[in-house]
Amino acid sequence: MKFAALLTAVAAAALALIPPVSAQDEQPRAPLRLVAPPPVPDRDTAPNPPAPQLSPTPQTPAGIGAADLGPLDPSWVDALPKGEAPLPPDMWQGTSRGIVRGLLPLIGPTDSPAARALARRLLLSGAAAPPGADPANAPGLVVLRAAALMRIGAFAGARTVLDNFPADKRGEDAARLRIELDFAGNDITGGCARIAAGIAQNRNVWWDQANIACLLLSGERDKAALALDVMHDDNATPDPLFDTLVAGAGGHAARLDRKTALTPLRATLWALSKRPLPAETVAAMDAATASAYAGSRAPVALRLGAAERAAALGAWPPDRLAELYGKMSFSDAERANAFADEKTADTPQGRALLFALAQGGDPAPRAHALALFLGAAARHDFYFAAARLAAPVIVALGPGDATKDMAPLFVRALIAADRMADAAPFLPLIAGPMPLATLVGIVDGARPDEKAAGEALAALELRSTDSSRAIGMFFVLMSAYGPGPAASELAAQMALPRQSAMPSAASWLALQRAAAGHRRGETILAALAVLQENGGLNTEPIVAERVLSALRDAGFDAEARAIARDEAVASGL
Repeated sequence: MKFAALLTAVAAAALALIPPVSAQDEQPRAPLRLVAPPPVPDRDTAPNPPAPQLSPTPQTPAGIGAADLGPLDPSWVDALPKGEAPLPPDMWQGTSRGIVRGLLPLIGPTDSPAARALARRLLLSGAAAPPGADPANAPGLVVLRAAALMRIGAFAGARTVLDNFPADKRGEDAARLRIELDFAGNDITGGCARIAAGIAQNRNVWWDQANIACLLLSGERDKAALALDVMHDDNATPDPLFDTLVAGAGGHAARLDRKTALTPLRATLWALSKRPLPAETVAAMDAATASAYAGSRAPVALRLGAAERAAALGAWPPDRLAELYGKMSFSDAERANAFADEKTADTPQGRALLFALAQGGDPAPRAHALALFLGAAARHDFYFAAARLAAPVIVALGPGDATKDMAPLFVRALIAADRMADAAPFLPLIAGPMPLATLVGIVDGARPDEKAAGEALAALELRSTDSSRAIGMFFVLMSAYGPGPAASELAAQMALPRQSAMPSAASWLALQRAAAGHRRGETILAALAVLQENGGLNTEPIVAERVLSALRDAGFDAEARAIARDEAVASGL
């Protein structure tokens, strides 16, 4: 083909520029190098997030005998960092491989830190894989496992899972996923090296397009334009979106449709255009694509929305978002008018301004800026990440006249940031009961107080907006960890069924069967799948009750409590 001949010629001219592929990748050295290694991009360095607090590994219940698990399937070898508590190596005993394959694609993304922490632990713990073979012409179990890690923002773990798998068994799906993981982590050099190594074994349009992208990322615009022309002449399937990305990266006028869906590689390519992404595209990004664009070469102001999305889905620690916010500069006029413009909080740049105003100055305007920032974060679906950003500022401000009016908002944010102890000093500033604080205190082990619980329920019933879901969640969590509602309280809330977000019947039954069969890995996997709803927690009370009960029965009480706290916040209590 014409395109193959062109690739051979370009590769021969650049043969001396071939970089070595890391030994840990276990991939054969490519005989041809198509592009010069691009420079490492100017990106922000992510600090390591603190390790989550986890329950100890549950012990096998008495009466259950040990079984010879046989040799480990390399699809589920250990990838958990040293020092972290793994799940039992027999966690998949009795579980169908088909069930695991069916549930894995339902994991992530989610804005719940507790759900992500449990998913990460499950997906990285080594175990004997469910028996059986993967279907032909379908992604292998190792690819499904790594892809699930990628969706929850655990890129390092996903890379380890793929790199630990025998190189001769990985296949093209694994190779492409590994490349996208490089771009998710802003490793352009590594990603393009893998593309050069893999293109000789994989002759199809994806690899041709990836090669063109690397040419552009290394500054070789003329070669990229020629390669694109030859690919078109070679009767490649038309891809208008890729052509648009190439035009933009090449310095030409280009514009993306509002519903454009990108990958990490394609988002990195679009960043060269220095043009904004549609807000709808950013809002729908997965963790890997958001991370790729947030850490790209695009101007800081254009990356803020993607950075918020990356932080919301666990791909960026909140501190890294704060660092990017800090790279914005604002005029005195912008600072002075921040509170006057009611639309300030509804743009990423405006939220960066509000966060900057909360860092210093008089306590009252700082508290006001922080309250606006938190309200906007809730509207724009990155509340848990924003709460972790705001928590140190709230604690520094402390309870007082400047924070009295914002006390309910600040207590809620501290609870969302898992800092209940820091919220306690603000509670006296709140007139009347605060249902969320009452409930979370009981979830965390405080002595149940029936009077306080009754007052909290009464406060929920007085809300002007529909509070049926919040009251339902209150009943569920109080029943799990406290005295539970009285019969009269239940009777007062009886109503016809309302529209609700229920999981599929198959995943619901999978959870029930896994829990009844005491299959711990399957129970966790099904519980996480059932909790999933449009990038957030499913706050349907019946779903929460089933999930928390299953996790507690499986021995994961600490994880269930953490998810219960997130459910309480997400449900609007």
